[in-house]
Amino acid sequence: ETPVSEVANLMVEHKTHLIPVVEDGNMLGVVARLDIIRSMR
Repeated sequence: ETPVSEVANLMVEHKTHLIPVVEDGNMLGVVARLDIIRSMR
């Protein structure tokens, strides 16, 4: 439920291209920098 803009800021802040998607302690997948770029089109 984290906004895309916050995820993008986390990527910049932590110098990473991937952010894990976690719900109730379970990893559901990852969001890539390219996913963020595509969502902004």
